[in-house]
Amino acid sequence: MRDKLVSKYLVAIGLTAVNGSLETVRGRIATAWTLDAQGHFDLTVTIPPNVEATVQLPTGAPPVLVGSGVHVFHCTLDVPASGETVTDEPGNPPK
Repeated sequence: MRDKLVSKYLVAIGLTAVNGSLETVRGRIATAWTLDAQGHFDLTVTIPPNVEATVQLPTGAPPVLVGSGVHVFHCTLDVPASGETVTDEPGNPPK
């Protein structure tokens, strides 16, 4: 039986790059993403042996199931104009 991991990505205004890792009993789980001014989002996810991960990109597209190894994803996001505010969810005011 494989262990399972769910990885969801949210993008905060003003952040252009994030990375992190966690040492687990199965091995290292790592993730890194970048976002440029044109909305190009690049994500790299590293999954240890005998682990599956469900990766949810911030596009609203269906999640993707991946196995062990290094996986690279690319997508384009709508990037708000400078000074524009966005909400956490439709109908909620900015915090």
